Amino acid sequence: KLLTMRKGGKVELARMIFAELTRDDASSKSPLPPGVKLRAVSFAGRLIILDLSREIISGLTNTGSRDEMLAVYGLVNTYLKNFPDCSEVQIKVEGRPVKTLAGHIEVNKPLAFFTEGGGHPFSF
Repeated sequence: KLLTMRKGGKVELARMIFAELTRDDASSKSPLPPGVKLRAVSFAGRLIILDLSREIISGLTNTGSRDEMLAVYGLVNTYLKNFPDCSEVQIKVEGRPVKTLAGHIEVNKPLAFFTEGGGHPFSF
């Protein structure tokens, strides 16, 4: 979907992207668990910092590595594809870094674009 940047600049566009990522409808399924909110977004050089609500963890509890990977890299790849001047995404929960969201993928450090098997990257 084509989104237009408004007066709010990069932060507003980042919020619009999150709204699209969390929308479930007949044509798309969100890679994120229901109820996840974007508490804050900021940019520091080539880094995008996403501060998510605790529902990202509770919604992924008792899921497998596939669901966690879809959530993590759904965020990372989508944001990096839409902000080509950035190279990494840091995910925080309730303002703090966390080791993992569901025990499988470390998110306590900034993450770069993911490509599976060197093929085409995926994004949502």
